[in-house]
Amino acid sequence: MAKARVQSKHSRAARRAASPSLDVDKSLTTLPRAEDTVIQRESILSDRANAGVAKKKSKAKALTKAQRARQQKGIERAENILDQLETKVEKSVKRGKTVKARRVWTN
Repeated sequence: MAKARVQSKHSRAARRAASPSLDVDKSLTTLPRAEDTVIQRESILSDRANAGVAKKKSKAKALTKAQRARQQKGIERAENILDQLETKVEKSVKRGKTVKARRVWTN
């Protein structure tokens, strides 16, 4: 018969033999739980996002008279379109109400 080899301390059998759960101190399980403490601190990522070399921002130039007029014209056009949309929605809701009023309930 072959000789019985000495069991390695890192072998599977050695790890199974010495289960750490058997040696747990039972006094620790009866102690009350510590409260969960939330540590408030500033985000690290925000600092890293703003770090590094950045180009200088050029200041916005004042609009010319023609540019201001064009911008104002666009704003007025947008207001007119919004008014048209509101009237269309009102008409659509009114039509929907009349259709529902004509509906006959059959059970």
